[in-house]
Amino acid sequence: MDLAFVQSGLLDKYLDTDVISAEKVAALLKRRGVLDGTPVYLDEETQMPVPPLCEFGRYLSTALLDETTLKDYGRVIGRADDHLAELGSDVLSATESDLVSYRAHRTQWQKKPVGGSVWGRESFVLDDFYGFLVDRKILTHRPARVAARGRNALAPRVRSGMDIRHLTFEQYRYFRDVGLGGQLPDSQVNPTFRGWSPLRDRAGSEWVFCDGSWMSW
Repeated sequence: MDLAFVQSGLLDKYLDTDVISAEKVAALLKRRGVLDGTPVYLDEETQMPVPPLCEFGRYLSTALLDETTLKDYGRVIGRADDHLAELGSDVLSATESDLVSYRAHRTQWQKKPVGGSVWGRESFVLDDFYGFLVDRKILTHRPARVAARGRNALAPRVRSGMDIRHLTFEQYRYFRDVGLGGQLPDSQVNPTFRGWSPLRDRAGSEWVFCDGSWMSW
């Protein structure tokens, strides 16, 4: 399958037909809300549009995504289809094991594996793609089953480690005096502060954070 993108600015240069003018095509694209960057999927042999995939490209265009994002999302589907073609499959007939194999290819086996954030974005696009196909009755069900808590087999792994960030002294003092003590940033009293015991709260923060007692919690 080949992947192209709508580029209305190139019509004057490359459209060579007496059937319709470049101006009319550009006007039609604008009238239909087909944005530049909208992915168009073409059959390799006939160069004819692949209807279900082009419908998804049209769906992405109606989401008012910017041109770069439209192209990135379009490449996600094209890249997956290219890999699945090597397995004797494609994105329309893929099974869960095909997609799990593709995930492993992207995150482990290819020359430069992608990280969790990149795969997270790609898995989102794939999940949206299959949801679109099911909603349009093109597929009867998604190829990847939904597991516990709504996660599917394509979802990136959840980090189990703690994300610890330390406060600077200035950040801590702001938290203590403004957040707990009811002061304004200029150290004046804040008459709109709705706390009940600012002195106790400040003393509590000093005790918790400054004498090491939190280590025993």
